Amino acid sequence: GERTADAKAAPRDGVLRGLIRNCQSAPMRAKITIKNARGKLVQTLENGDDDHVEVELAPGRYNVRIEAPGYRSHTQAVQIKGNGVSVLNADLRAE
Repeated sequence: GERTADAKAAPRDGVLRGLIRNCQSAPMRAKITIKNARGKLVQTLENGDDDHVEVELAPGRYNVRIEAPGYRSHTQAVQIKGNGVSVLNADLRAE
């Protein structure tokens, strides 16, 4: 295998890339809560005015909850792999 100057023994973080839209497929602002498999809060963030969100996470399983005012919340389990990209696409439905 190739060795790079910054190679570490531990696997590198993976990336969670999300696309958050409402049911009309319009971009929307939402609050994202990420918890690990034990239910411990790892990170909360909000996507910007576009519909994309991107966050680095250590490899493992996570539960991602997406909330926006006037919409039903959306929870999805994701698996993050070292150096990998996991994609989360959420379409939020109006309440």
